[in-house]
Amino acid sequence: MKSRPTQSFGNGTPALDAAVRPGRWGRYAQAITRHQHLTGRTAPDPTEPGPNGPRLAPQFTEWLMCLPDGWVTDVPDVPWPAQLRLLGNGVIPPHAEASYRHLLTRAS
Repeated sequence: MKSRPTQSFGNGTPALDAAVRPGRWGRYAQAITRHQHLTGRTAPDPTEPGPNGPRLAPQFTEWLMCLPDGWVTDVPDVPWPAQLRLLGNGVIPPHAEASYRHLLTRAS
């Protein structure tokens, strides 16, 4: 039997447990609800089955970054690790817009 990650929230609750049960966002429920309202889309499952147990779902990361569905995950022949690498090295569009607006305000 494979072991599960031992990372916790600091209160002894394993971090992965809340993510494995998609209907239970725990203390993140309010933030997830706000983000669903912001994006106009329901949050996808945060995890997916992996070869060693549940793993982060790239679709969830894509959703968190406010990217359109499939922006990275529907590109043909891009495996799971590459999808996460691309998303991890990406820019969150609303943050980029806010940054540019701030820079333009300071420049004028």
